[in-house]
Amino acid sequence: MPISKVDEGKRIKIWESETDSYEQQYEELFNEVAKSDLFTKSGRSFTRMDSHNLGAMLGMYKQYEEYVNETASASDLGTLPSVATDLIAATYAVSIAPLIASIQTIPEEQGIIWYKQVVTDAARANRASGDVWANATQGIVNGLDQYSGEKIENERLGTTTSSAGPYSLQTTAYPIRSNVPVVVNCPAITGATGVFLNGILMSAGGVWTGTLDYTSGAIAITFASAPSSGKDIFLTYYQDFEKATDIPSIDMMLTSTDVKAEVLALKQTIGTLKSFQFSQRFGRVAEDEALMDLAGALADVESRKVIKTWKYMADWVEVNCPNAAITYAVTNPSTYYSEYEYKQSFRYRLAEADKAININSGRGAANRYIAGHSACIFLESLPGFVKAATNIAVGPHVYGYYKGAPVIRTIYVDTNEILAGYLNPQSPFEAPAVLATYMPVFVTNTMQMGTNPLMNQRAIASWKSWKGVVPQFVKRIRLTA
Repeated sequence: MPISKVDEGKRIKIWESETDSYEQQYEELFNEVAKSDLFTKSGRSFTRMDSHNLGAMLGMYKQYEEYVNETASASDLGTLPSVATDLIAATYAVSIAPLIASIQTIPEEQGIIWYKQVVTDAARANRASGDVWANATQGIVNGLDQYSGEKIENERLGTTTSSAGPYSLQTTAYPIRSNVPVVVNCPAITGATGVFLNGILMSAGGVWTGTLDYTSGAIAITFASAPSSGKDIFLTYYQDFEKATDIPSIDMMLTSTDVKAEVLALKQTIGTLKSFQFSQRFGRVAEDEALMDLAGALADVESRKVIKTWKYMADWVEVNCPNAAITYAVTNPSTYYSEYEYKQSFRYRLAEADKAININSGRGAANRYIAGHSACIFLESLPGFVKAATNIAVGPHVYGYYKGAPVIRTIYVDTNEILAGYLNPQSPFEAPAVLATYMPVFVTNTMQMGTNPLMNQRAIASWKSWKGVVPQFVKRIRLTA
């Protein structure tokens, strides 16, 4: 997977600018969504992340709307803008996707999504510039203890040739502290070890001689006789941070991967006579009711696809990561404490999942839970669980919050299964999965179905891609008998 030359800071500035634009353009609609029961009663606040995600979708729909207006052959696919934008906003308000995935947009059907890793900024302490420290898919790859400290141990300066020298060598860090011994050695050559004192190589046996410039880190070494080639020369020294022009730094870089958007489409048939009967009996328009049914069904399908990526990632972690599987026996094995008291031990299993996520990825904590119905019973019994005030969404929904972390109840995981995960709500690039949107949602007007004048139909579709990118951010807990 390639490392983008565009650093996260630059991408964040672009993101901030886009968000400011969306908030100005859609301020009234954003306020309506933020004040809706689906946000306020669930305890979920409308953040700038929501502003960007929803604004990007609305902007993409506007592009589609312009295409429809300019293309006569596509005019039948259009609908009133107010209906479409309100539908996008309403669908977003009930979607669980922003809670468990990074929401990104792609300008083409085949697009690029981004996620984060941390790399070194310069060559230092046996690290090359651009070496990965924390990889998005591998956790901590290289330690920074040597890279970040004054003391640099066994830095490889170069290798010998068949010549006695002199060898011109260079440290990656300088200036060097002159009040601390600087140790040089070539382990493969007997007697090739020594200490620089006052810039002069002091070594027993007369195997080699040399000098050190403490200011520039330049070293010159000459062997008494030509050594064999390919022998590594190492140096242990202290950089003088107080006299240095800078200190070690790291960069937040972005890893990219390609995705291909998939079209999801549903339609519903509406009989003219049944529509009239529905209107007379309930005072509602059947076509509008059908549209909301379609929107709910589409949201359910999209949610299922995101959850499916979590399941795949949990499977991967169980095979590829060293942490043992986490299980919890639902039956109280003791007569000495009550069922309620026993259930409190379930908190330790959640803590184990949190620990595994942090070990596997090098950062993060369990702050998202996707759970089956039986597993939700145990989560609800724990101190710190707050049940959501409303659960009216079709399909997966926020069942409640455990210590502030949303618990999503769904039939798309095993009833005795919990998928614990980490998502950074302040970063668009740090999540276990990415939902990439090419077209958020578009709907058709009510159209006649075939040659039957009494049957109408209405359709809805979206064009998106779902991809798991950091499986180490997910850990499964299984409830057993």
